[in-house]
Amino acid sequence: MFAYNTSPVYFFDAMSNLQQLQLQQYREQLAAQRPKIIKKVESEEGFQIQIHKASGNFQSYEVKVVRAYGNAKLVNIIIESKADDFSKVFQFSLDDIEVSEIDWEYFERENVLVLNIPKKVKFCADDFANSVLCSLLGVPARCAVAGASPKCQDENKKLLKAQRKEQKKQEKRSKRAEIEAQREAQRDAERLNAMRVAEEARRAQEFREAELQRIQKARQEEMRRAEEARVAELKRREEARAAELRRAEQARKEAARKQLEAAKKAEEQRKKEEARALEAQRQKEEELQKEEEHAKMIRQQQEFLAQLFGSSVFPAGSTSAPFVKVSVPQASANDKPSPSTAQQSSNEDVVMNDDEESDDDVSTDSESIRSDTDTPPTPSKDTLHKQPSLEEVEDEEFVMFRKKFGN
Repeated sequence: MFAYNTSPVYFFDAMSNLQQLQLQQYREQLAAQRPKIIKKVESEEGFQIQIHKASGNFQSYEVKVVRAYGNAKLVNIIIESKADDFSKVFQFSLDDIEVSEIDWEYFERENVLVLNIPKKVKFCADDFANSVLCSLLGVPARCAVAGASPKCQDENKKLLKAQRKEQKKQEKRSKRAEIEAQREAQRDAERLNAMRVAEEARRAQEFREAELQRIQKARQEEMRRAEEARVAELKRREEARAAELRRAEQARKEAARKQLEAAKKAEEQRKKEEARALEAQRQKEEELQKEEEHAKMIRQQQEFLAQLFGSSVFPAGSTSAPFVKVSVPQASANDKPSPSTAQQSSNEDVVMNDDEESDDDVSTDSESIRSDTDTPPTPSKDTLHKQPSLEEVEDEEFVMFRKKFGN
């Protein structure tokens, strides 16, 4: 329903309205505090001029009596105060007032200053005949100054008439002077008011300029803070991006290191497997070579025995031992040895041990045959026709079976 507008135009309008209101209140207060003539009283004893003031004292008030220009019978009574910028002029006749007895009277409770101007006392003597005639005719009796002759009374009448005429002129002049003084006072008040308005306008302008500077400084400070926040945010983002790049680079290096280690381990494992494969192949070749040598030695022994004892002891078919060539597949560098290959190598080791035992048996048999040949033969079928033992036959069959299993 309501919106808060932060535009400086509305703010300046509000400040201007506030200043106008304050100026009006100040003027009203100043007008209320200015001294005023609240009452002018004329009595039998004299005249009273009452001056009222809302606050303050009357220490600066002064009354002056100045002779009127062009008429020695008239005087101007001037009440003025420079502190309150107050001045009033009143005109009286010297025959009506006692200038030397003019005095001030102050009423503190009402804060009213009263200027008392006493009148002159005139003594008159009534003419008895004239008084009776006037009373019979119903006209007011004339009062004459005591001690004056009729001729003097006529002169006084003429003088009074001239005085009244001059008094009227003087009253007109005094009214004009009073009006002129009021106009001058009004002009002075207007001039003072204009000066005050100009001073207030100058202060308002200074206030507006100060407010504009404050708003501009606040905006600049806000822009500076926003720029600092933006720079800090960019710096934070750059640092986060750099940290992310460092983490990514570290992760990449770690992955490369792990990959390199894995490659090294794989290479070492491959080399170990190749070494094991080469070692297994070498062992197989050695076993084959040993088997061939063993078979060759058996054939040589059989041939030797056949030549020694003749073909009757060893038939022609038994002179040559069957030789089975076992083909060993070449192990590749990248192939891993299977469990069957490892088991075969272990079995071949067992066969080699069996062959060695059979070789020992054959060697013992050949030695026994040589010893028999050294001694004179006896006519016995056991010595002429020696058959291989059951263990030898089983060993040979077992070895041959194991050889075939390798293929």
